Amino acid sequence: MTTRTTTPSIIVTGSANLDFCVSVPRLPQRGETLIGEDMHTFFGGKGANQAIAAARLGGDVGFIAKLGDDAFGAQYLRHLRHEGIDTSCVSFAQNCPTGTAQIIVEELGQNMIVVSPSANMRISLSDLHQAEHIIAAAGILLLQMEIPQEIVEGAIRIANRQGVQVILNPSPVDSRFQFKGLEIDYLVVNVVEAETITGITCRDLQTLSEAAECLVSMGARNVVITRGRESTLVDCHDTIEFVPTIHVDSVDAVGAGDTFAGALAVALTEKMDIISAVRFANCAGALATTRLGAQAAMPFRAEVEECLTSNLDMAEKTKSRMSRYT
Repeated sequence: MTTRTTTPSIIVTGSANLDFCVSVPRLPQRGETLIGEDMHTFFGGKGANQAIAAARLGGDVGFIAKLGDDAFGAQYLRHLRHEGIDTSCVSFAQNCPTGTAQIIVEELGQNMIVVSPSANMRISLSDLHQAEHIIAAAGILLLQMEIPQEIVEGAIRIANRQGVQVILNPSPVDSRFQFKGLEIDYLVVNVVEAETITGITCRDLQTLSEAAECLVSMGARNVVITRGRESTLVDCHDTIEFVPTIHVDSVDAVGAGDTFAGALAVALTEKMDIISAVRFANCAGALATTRLGAQAAMPFRAEVEECLTSNLDMAEKTKSRMSRYT
């Protein structure tokens, strides 16, 4: 663990869970019992995932969260500190367990997840107000939806008041959540989340673009829609672009979206333009699917830079070969 000497430039407000993961040949049908492999335990939770993803990629990260007053909570706090994250705004809920998630992963990398939030739901507005000076000093506030909605809204309002940019990843999505009246600089969703929020079925690029425009009309300044292996949609300043993803041999998609969000926060604090930032995040998210687990699979900066360089070289070689026939 390194000693912090700076104020975090990225503040993540969100959940911290212990993930209990079992691999199966395929996902079970309703009412079906399958025999899986040995269970593995990982540190998880969307908030902590995104915080650690950002820290591993070079971000200076602070975390606002609530852990349980059990052995898991104490273990988690040590883990966060070991990853170099500012935990001055991480506290413990009395007589409450740390959050958990039960995860089933099938051979092709798809998954099913059930979350028991526990201590994550005990974070209060008082906790948030005590952390306002930390948020005010940051460049970006990154949030998800595994904590109470009033905390998400309260944190965004603090950031808006302090002139801090907001990245919102409204996952797990709740169709009742309305972000009108809140200033969202970057809204990051996957296709299913975009459909749930907008009510638009994304059958093709046209309907996907319509969903993005709908999200912009709801108040998001920039919209990013991830599509797994397919190119990522970016709606920025009335322009829609599709940023190619990096193709890898995926074994576990758990945590890929959180890695993407954390990477995007890092890239934006480094003043990358939005397309370059999404390209960086696409690469980080793809690499996270090549290993088991959420945080355990998250790449470090050198891995992402090497991947970006090799893919850029490949693209240039392909472009050079194609030029011979045009």
